Amino acid sequence: MTTYETVRGCVVPCLVHVWLVVVATGCTAGRNEPLPQLHMVKGTVRLDGNPLAAGTICLDGENDARLALIPATAKVVNGSYEVRAASGKKTVRIFAPIEAGEPDSTGARPTKETIAPAFNTNSTTVVEVLPHDDNVFDFDVKSK
Repeated sequence: MTTYETVRGCVVPCLVHVWLVVVATGCTAGRNEPLPQLHMVKGTVRLDGNPLAAGTICLDGENDARLALIPATAKVVNGSYEVRAASGKKTVRIFAPIEAGEPDSTGARPTKETIAPAFNTNSTTVVEVLPHDDNVFDFDVKSK
């Protein structure tokens, strides 16, 4: 084992531990509100009438930034998703990019979005996550 591997094997777990302590204590320091409870949200996504093979769904609440919450995000696999989210109204954004073209000089391949902007960047679809674990939302999105 090289010196780099030894140091890396020790430092990385320590940094992860420090990060967890900071997140656990620092994010609530001085906060008068308790951290919100997360609730199970699940459902299906269909693209042009067929289950979405692969994609991402984001549930972004209008108050999430104030509460220092990132959007609840999950993978869509074979038309199904499951994610935990805080209660409240959430704007739904669904993405399913595909590779489109040859790799650039860095090796990265360009992508194009297969779902119409009305269902992601320009979404006005809002759901309300309630404080129980029976939140089921199904979405039929279009490619154009």
